[in-house]
Amino acid sequence: MEDSKKSNHRIVIDSRNAVDIEGVGDVLAFDEQEVVLETEQGMLVIVGQDLHVNQLNLTSGKVNLTGVIESVNYTEDEGYSKGSFFGKLFKG
Repeated sequence: MEDSKKSNHRIVIDSRNAVDIEGVGDVLAFDEQEVVLETEQGMLVIVGQDLHVNQLNLTSGKVNLTGVIESVNYTEDEGYSKGSFFGKLFKG
């Protein structure tokens, strides 16, 4: 990761309906019930209902999600580290 992305890791949750995250290095998986992010502080798993990625900028390390946020959890699980979601999506 570049130094500009390493300056801060921050999570702001607004009324359990939206979350802004800074310090994101990669999106490893997402669907309407779960979003898995690689952050400067480890794997971050957000669980909820009707989750939507509204903003994604990996250059600046920022992600914005909306939906019903049920849990936010850091994990040491390496099971998601076998390649990024976008790497798999765009791989020919």
